[in-house]
Order: sequence, then C-alpha cells, then structure tokens
Amino acid sequence: GNLEIEAQKGWVTMNGHILMPNHWHGLAREGPVPLSRVMLRVLTKCATRSNKFNGRTGHVFQGRFRSYLVDSDEKAREVLRYIHYNAVRAGLEERPGDWKWSSHDEYAGTVPERLTSTGLILSTFSPATEAARAAYLKFMSEPPPKGVRPDLIPLFNRLAGRIESESGMRPGGLRSGELGREGQKARGRFIRLAAESGAPARFIAAYLNISQSTVFWALRS
Repeated sequence: GNLEIEAQKGWVTMNGHILMPNHWHGLAREGPVPLSRVMLRVLTKCATRSNKFNGRTGHVFQGRFRSYLVDSDEKAREVLRYIHYNAVRAGLEERPGDWKWSSHDEYAGTVPERLTSTGLILSTFSPATEAARAAYLKFMSEPPPKGVRPDLIPLFNRLAGRIESESGMRPGGLRSGELGREGQKARGRFIRLAAESGAPARFIAAYLNISQSTVFWALRS
C-alpha cells in the first residue's frame, strides 16, 4: 500500500515484486526522486503503522535495504525470474504462479495490473503483448540456477555458451558432474574469465555446481 502510493506519485515505477513472510523483493525504475528517499518514506510509514497496529515501539526492519543496478534487458529478465521464484526456493509453493503475493500473475495477464508496470520488461520478449506473455511464461518454466546472483547469469550464460562451442561440448556441458581432461580445461577457462569479469567465487561455484575450493584451485593453477 505505501509503495503503491509512491508509485502513483510518479516517484518510482515498479516493474516487479514479491512479498515474503519476512522480507520483500522489488525491481524498480527510479523517477525524479532518488530510490533511497522513496524507500525511507515507505519503510518509515510501514514501521509506524505496524507498531501502531501491534502496540509496539522501535525498529521493525533489520538494517538498510540493499540494492544494485540492473543495466540490461537480459539482467532485468533474470532479476524478475529470481524475484518470482522466491516462494518456490523457500519451499512455500511448487510454482511461481501459486504464490499470490507477487507480480507474476500481472505478467501472466491473469489479473489486472495494480502496483506493477509490466510493459517495459514484457517488451524485451516481444513487441506484441500476447506473444510477450507467452514468451515470459516459457522463460519462467525453467527455474534459475540456485545460489547465483541473478544479474550475473547473463554473463555466465554467454561465457559458458562460447567456451562450450569452442571446446566442442554440448550446451550445458560445463555444468555437468563428470568432466574429462578437456572438459576440465574448458571449465578452468570459464572460471578464470568469470573471475576476471569481477564475479565472486561463490557465484561461479554455484553456477557450475562445484565447490568454492575447486574454483580457488582453478584460479591458482
């Protein structure tokens, strides 16, 4: 409700969200007012109303909100998928559409838009609305890699696709369990290039389904 009021003012455009039992995720486009100021107003109002309703005082939220820049269509799609899969990852539902406190149904077109402006990200799938919704649902049919920061997935996918092609490996081969000698060399190359791009070791390891110690070993060799 509080964020919807700020959206109606034009201070922020919400492109995706999910409300979980103990936290909230959002994908937003800044307006004329900095996002930090918008969030300060939203969280302050929410805390005030929560304390009044529950007869409490003091802090409601733990720490400052965290945010990072989404600077490409690919990243926006991956971040949106990550957001909509939160309830599935938490074991609360089997499918994103089963959790009613997210913007998934607005993207699927099964409920009217309220808080969310879906047009921007849907247009990255197709300029035609119905085709875009169908492409979105197909995209959502496959869950994102576990434990990988969503804005890194496009980088990892591009690197993996290139290295697998150059090495004669099948698509997805770098993430398979057992690799031969050439496959291990290809995986080591992926690890080095991903690390040089600034990706943390824990996310590289999660994407490849290996341990962080294996990543560190590859970087030292």
